[in-house]
Formats: sequence, structure tokens, C-alpha cells
Amino acid sequence: KMEPDQNASFKPLAPVSSVSKFKIGADKVIPVPGSSSVVLVFYQHEIIYFHGHVSLQVKRGAVRINGHVLKPSEKFFPVFAPYSSSALPIEAVFERPTSRPKGSARPALSSGASQLDLLIDQHAVSYAAAVVVLKALDLGPESGIAHLFTRRIRTGKRRQDSDLGDEDDDAAVPETPPPAAPYWIPGFTPILSEAGLPAQCIPGDWGMTGDTVVDSAQEDGYAPVVLVCGSKAVGKSSLGRYLSNRLLNVFDEIAFLETDIGQTEFTPPGLVSLNLVSEPLFGPPFTHQQLPYRSYFIGATSPKSDPEFYFAAVTKLVDDYRQLMSERANPVPLVINTHGWMKGVGLDLLLRIVAYAQPTHLIQIQPVQHQPIDFQAAVGSDAYTPYNFVLPTPSFPSPSISLAPVDTRQLQLVRYFGASLHHQLPYAVDWTCLRVAVMHISVAPSQLLYALNGSIVGLAVDATPYQYESRQQEEYVRANKLPNLVAAAPLAECVGLGVVRAIDADHRTLYVLTPVAPESLRRGNTLLRGELGLPSVLLHSAEFKSRGPYLASSSDVAGSGSAAMHVRHNLRRRGLRN
Repeated sequence: KMEPDQNASFKPLAPVSSVSKFKIGADKVIPVPGSSSVVLVFYQHEIIYFHGHVSLQVKRGAVRINGHVLKPSEKFFPVFAPYSSSALPIEAVFERPTSRPKGSARPALSSGASQLDLLIDQHAVSYAAAVVVLKALDLGPESGIAHLFTRRIRTGKRRQDSDLGDEDDDAAVPETPPPAAPYWIPGFTPILSEAGLPAQCIPGDWGMTGDTVVDSAQEDGYAPVVLVCGSKAVGKSSLGRYLSNRLLNVFDEIAFLETDIGQTEFTPPGLVSLNLVSEPLFGPPFTHQQLPYRSYFIGATSPKSDPEFYFAAVTKLVDDYRQLMSERANPVPLVINTHGWMKGVGLDLLLRIVAYAQPTHLIQIQPVQHQPIDFQAAVGSDAYTPYNFVLPTPSFPSPSISLAPVDTRQLQLVRYFGASLHHQLPYAVDWTCLRVAVMHISVAPSQLLYALNGSIVGLAVDATPYQYESRQQEEYVRANKLPNLVAAAPLAECVGLGVVRAIDADHRTLYVLTPVAPESLRRGNTLLRGELGLPSVLLHSAEFKSRGPYLASSSDVAGSGSAAMHVRHNLRRRGLRN
């Protein structure tokens, strides 16, 4: 067992081939008559890589997917492996011998056995390591992610916006798929012969780290608090999902504290959230969005807009987790995913989060040549001695479809609001019952409605009494029948996001689109207007062959300020250029 104050350093692991180690045969791939399902029979040590989207059920034995071991149950689990990610492996796990002694009779099935059970009993050999059922999983036309499950070949032309794609996008041409075998189901593409496709490879150091986290929790009988940190694009989210799946092997439920507001795991961007997770995570973030246990709206994709407000929200969530633990009889582990801002104010925020959360396991992901952070010295407490791991940045292969951070944020919003806003019915809200706060910038009351129209807003519950800044402001708001403007955004629970679709100033009504349930909406009394932009893909509709109403691709107005301003952080200052 590793001592708590000892650092663990590892070397990178080379990627593996994506060719499946799965033997095809009539007794291995069994179609289910009259359904879009197929039975796969795994021998010991067999593994199959695939791209696609399916529902998976284990009937016999056990299989491992991204660190989580699935055993026989009646439940189907959705599994996603888009071409924006590596091919996902399904691996047979040896649990215990299942073969029968020679000469013994096959166990009799009950009279109520299903057709599927009869089929499996007829075909599955006794020494199979695992038997699973794959069922077609329909994404639906409004999913907004179907294009990510079509393999593409790059033409060399570079797009300027994103990879979410329009129909006339010529930067990524769909590849003609090979003829499908008659026994494969729609949406499931096994990688049987193409070694060039990138495959998911769990680095050995990740596995050893997961072993230590799980073993220490079982031996010491406590709920671990695991914090993952590192710069941008080093695999923090992937490791967080892997550790969550490992912990779900031994705990019924875990908590996941998301503090990376630019690359969120369970919610749309712009939120810090505490999530309770009881199901394994088999896919990228946009495939498993869920309602958080508690969340706070930051309204930006980086803490730099308001570091103190961001830190206050994170500490509130840590307090919410501790309160939850005091009410639960069974331990609930916590996984904390952190932002990738590792310099200056960002590093100071990370150190303050570590000092407040006091994680039992600290995991740093960084290049080998970089000096790891001494968190114990930075926190300034000799009594704080967590397990400390320093993992090298893994070398992940580039997927067939490359998504930039802005693309993943748009996908999260598309999955949250739906693929199109055109046919959704809005809620009509009397704004005299609402408070409105514009975050990170000052807006005059006369410009408030312009700032709200067509924007994404956080729907918050603020229990503090409302007060006007001055008598003059109160008279102006009442005279012009404006919403109650809050000078500073309150640190209030956020029940979800909405889009202000339209404003009827004559009747003092806001028309808000939101997927939030009515019972949660009734609690909300505050709109928080942040910096999140509305993705243009949400404004498109299949009814319009070119583009929807109120959309334009160019402007006839020339001169400074005629177009939308975009901040570019990849340009160096003139004095710092080489």
C-alpha cells in the first residue's frame, strides 16, 4: 500500500491497435429473430472495439467498458462511441469458471423463459466468458449528434467556425462504409480489420491509480474525495469518467463536482454543479447529461470573468456535499474535476479549492518535464497528507472527427435545448415577478431588454429580499415598467437554463424557452444573463432549405463595429512575439 504522503510517478503508455481480438462465427454472433438485436458470445480475453451507439445487456459472465464491470442484469445500458472519440472496447472479464463438468446436464430453463433466453441457451457454449445482447439505440432526428457517428475523411480544407457542420460542409466528406455483415445491427460498427482507427487505451498509470483509490476506500472504510487537476486538453475529463466508473464498481452512488465551466460533464457550460451518479458513464459528456443535485450559474466558460464569485460557488457545492454526507447512512465518494487554468489567478484558485475541499487523493496530469505542484506546502498544513499522484500527459490518437472546445460546448447546449428551437413552445412570464441580473458587465436599465432578448439566461432561486440601488432607480424602473434589475448577481441555486425567445414590452412579458420541469420553474424568481452565446445551429430548421428567419451570413454594413466581436486568445502581444 502506498503511503499517503508519497508521490507516485509513472511513464506514458504507448497507444494500442484498434483491431478487435474477437473471432467471428455463427456461434459467436447470433441475430435475434424479429428484433434489432444481436447476441455476442465472448471467449476468455476476447475484446471488440467499435464505433456507434447501442444498448447493451449482460446475460452471462461479465464485460468491462471504460473501467466499469457489467454483470448479468435485466437492464440495458446505453453505450456511445462517436467518431469524435476513440473506438470503445468491450472486453470479456474472467469472473469465475462457468463450464459444467463433463456429462452433467444443462440446467433447465423455467417455463417462463423468454425467446432470448432460449436462444442463448441453445447457442452459447458452456465455456463462454461472457454473453451480451446488443440492441439498436435510435438517436432520433432531434438528437443533434447523429453526424458524429458517421466516419469522415478530411479533404484538407479548413473550416473557420466549427465541426458541428452544415449540410453543405465540404471540410469533412462522409466515407462510404464497407458492406455490413447481415448479423450486425444498425448503429454498431465493429473494428475488425482497420488498425489505423484510433482506439481507447486506458494508460497503465490510470489503472494503478484507480486501484489505489478503490483499495484505500475499501481497506479504510471511508468515502474518498478525489481531485483531478492539470492544464487544458490533458485528459482530466476522461480520467474523471474512468475513476467514476471504477468507484461505481464498489459503491452504489458517487458524487461528481464539476468546476470546469468550459468543459462540463453533466450540464450545459457555464455551470458549476454537484451531481449524483449511479450509472456508469459510457460515452462523451454530451451523451449523459442529467439534472444536477445542486448547481450555480457562472455565466461564462472561464473563471477569469469573476474569480471570487466562481470560488464562492465552488465552496458552496463542497458544503452541499458535506451536508449530503451527514444525511446519508452509506458513504458517497466524491470526484472533483477542475479547470485547466494553471497560471496566475487560475493556479491560486486551484490551490484555494484544494485547501477548502481537502481531497484524500490528489491527481496531477502534466508533461513529464514539468515540476509537479507541492500541494501540501501550498496549502500550508502539515496535518494534510493526501495520496498524491503525478501522471504524465497521455498520448491519445487524433479521432476521425476533431472537435474544438467551442464545438463541445455547442453540443452540450444542443443536447440540453434540443436540436432546433423553432417548434418549441415558450413560457410567458410576467417580468414584474422577476429579478434580472446581468453578470460580468454593467448594463443601464434602459438597455436591459436589449441585453436579454435572444440570450441564454440562468434560472435561479434567490431567497434574499430585493432592494433597489437607489430611490432614483426605483422610480425609473416603475415609471418605465422594467424588470427589477439586480446590481450584483446573487449566489443563488440555478434550476436550469433558458432562452429569451421574445419580449412583449407592452404587456411586460418575457417568452422563455427551457426544458426545465414546471415544478422547478415555479421556484425560480431570478434571470441571470451571462456571457454564453446562443449557438446558431439551434436557430436552423429543416423547413428552411438555406437558413431560418432572422439569420444572415453577411452584413451590408461596413466599418468598425459592423460585425460581431470575437475574442481570440491565441494571438500573442507584439512585444512577446519571437
